Amino acid sequence: MNSLVEILLSTYNGEEYLGVQLDSILQQDYSNWRLLIRDDGSKDRTLSILNEYVQKYPDKITLLKDNEGNMGYACSYRKLVRQSSAGYVMYCDQD
Repeated sequence: MNSLVEILLSTYNGEEYLGVQLDSILQQDYSNWRLLIRDDGSKDRTLSILNEYVQKYPDKITLLKDNEGNMGYACSYRKLVRQSSAGYVMYCDQD
């Protein structure tokens, strides 16, 4: 099996551990994956960290950009699911 897996991540004020989390995802053995992220209106450095990773790994990480701000995690993940095009999805929580 080598099907594409899309990892869905909704972030909110997660700067403290976000880099470690993204590094962990990037080190996975399975290689046919993409990470689709939506930030839910963070007020800390979360967006800055995400943008650094998107620039460094543009073929693996995509950051959805919208003006909807804080929708709450359930609505944020619903939006990610709607944007996903992979045959398989995995949810990744930031904590």
